[in-house]
Amino acid sequence: MFLRHNLLDVVIVYIGDIQRVKRTLNSLAPIETAILINNEDKIGVPAIYNRALDKTTARYVMFIHDDVEIFDPKWQEKMMQFLIERPEVGILGLSGRKTIMHNGMVDENTTCHNIWHLIKDQTHKPMQNQFEQVAAIDGLGFIIRADIGLRFDEQYGQMHYYDLDISMQAKDKGYQVWVANIECEHWGDIEGNYRQHQWYKEKINDVGLFHHNRQIFLNKWRKYFNQGKIFS
Repeated sequence: MFLRHNLLDVVIVYIGDIQRVKRTLNSLAPIETAILINNEDKIGVPAIYNRALDKTTARYVMFIHDDVEIFDPKWQEKMMQFLIERPEVGILGLSGRKTIMHNGMVDENTTCHNIWHLIKDQTHKPMQNQFEQVAAIDGLGFIIRADIGLRFDEQYGQMHYYDLDISMQAKDKGYQVWVANIECEHWGDIEGNYRQHQWYKEKINDVGLFHHNRQIFLNKWRKYFNQGKIFS
């Protein structure tokens, strides 16, 4: 019902095989439209997401990985109602952390989500509330308020830290970042994601990229991360 009035657009980026996307699309139903982008050139997540932002005129845009499945049939109603009633919220995600430490790492003990396999194996504790305010969302799935001027920073390259950065952008503009308690699964954790693909391994030093981007993040947001300070 929301997409009918161009209030929410859903963006899913995939590489080559659209069959993987179908599980995600089916779990999002009912939605009327989605922006599907085949990233055949394998450019970075921030750049491809910015292309999607350039295509949409919706007030809210959802970015979700092609390996995420949502089990709550009322996810859209719950998340959109919260965003509409809370104009101070700039980003609402499916997963996030309440604390970013002074070294730019997130505190996994402050993780908030309802991702089934991580709750089942007791990696993380289940969310206690329907919504929780966090320091940063996880990039696996989130909705941004498109009219506040957020753009993904393309200097992060292929991946890593673009999600923390967009969260800091929202906070820097005076908006809050929250997570919704929506039952879902992140199948990439179980079945493998494209970081295990041969093309990625040949192209990217993943550990090196992570630490390189962590330094970019710390330099960019240094005013929030003085030595010894924890941002929460």
